[in-house]
Order: sequence, then C-alpha cells, then structure tokens
Amino acid sequence: MRRNFLLFGLITLIMTGCQYLPNILPAPAISDPAFTETFATEATGTSARTPTQSQIIAESPVPSASPISFSLTPQTGSSAYIQYFAHMDSGCDWLGVAGQIFDAEGKTINNLVVNVQGNIRQTRIDEIGLTGVPEADIYDPGGYEIKIADKAVDSDNSLVMRVLDLQGNYLSDALPFKTFSDCKKNLIIINFITK
Repeated sequence: MRRNFLLFGLITLIMTGCQYLPNILPAPAISDPAFTETFATEATGTSARTPTQSQIIAESPVPSASPISFSLTPQTGSSAYIQYFAHMDSGCDWLGVAGQIFDAEGKTINNLVVNVQGNIRQTRIDEIGLTGVPEADIYDPGGYEIKIADKAVDSDNSLVMRVLDLQGNYLSDALPFKTFSDCKKNLIIINFITK
C-alpha cells in the first residue's frame, strides 16, 4: 500500500511539471526565438528578447567551495582553568569564561561579541559577552566575561564559543571547551589573537 502511494505521488509530481525535478525532466526548448520576440513586441509594444533557460544557467554565478578563513584564533595556552577571583565569595556558585581579544600588534580589541552555546546537564546555554565593557576590566582592557552557570559543573566539550563582530559575522571558528565541578577551575580563561 505504502509503495503504491509513493509511486502515485511520484507520477503526480512528474505529470504536473513539478519544478523540484529539473534534472530529470528535459527543459522545454524554445524553437523559434523570433516568435518570442514578436510575442513580447505585440504584448508590450517594445521589443525584448526573453533569455533561454540555457542562457540563464550559463550566466548564473556559481558559488565557490573555498573554505572559510576566520581572522581570529585561540591564543597559545588557552584554555586556562583557574579559580574565579572577581568575586571570591561566590565560591562554587559560579561558572564562566573570560579573556581578551588581541589584534596583530598585541593591542586589545573592543566591541566584539563573544558567544557561548551548548548544553550543560540538559540545560541549553546561549550567552553573550562584549569585549571592552567596564565590568570586565578586571581581566585588563578589552576583556570580556560570560557567566555560564550558577554552579561549577563538569562538561566535556559540550560548550563552544565563537567571536563575532557587531554585524553578526563570525570572526573565529567554533572552539569547544570543557568545564569542571572543581571550585578551583570554575573560571576558564580563553584569549583570541588576530592571525
């Protein structure tokens, strides 16, 4: 029964001229370009050639399959796991990531978005931070800080972070990182540098 239904559906698609199967069905041929031009002239009062399907295909741009090159990469030595020192009274009731982003001359870059996404213990994480905000100056100028959870927990590369510009363009590849339930490793320092 199911096979008959699929066969009937396929025949119906073919019979109705479905555009989802352009490579299976032959393209209609325009046998007389003069007819097309004459018809367009009579209908609109102006002469206009209608391009053929092969002309449209030949003139359409072909997307390049080159790999994407990002301008930022993790700094050597990232990820460093340390105890959260900004608010020592938080103890194990805080888990987050912080760091800085540097240009090619080693100067910090402000106004970049850092995004952390993933899951920790069936909880969806999607948090952002901005470099150069005064609240993150504890990590030096151009710093960022993102609180991930209210408790230090273990996770094994279930979180990734990326850097974006203010227009939403990715400047770095996704960087997976681990977290730990150890209260002395509840702050992950990840810096990025310009390639």
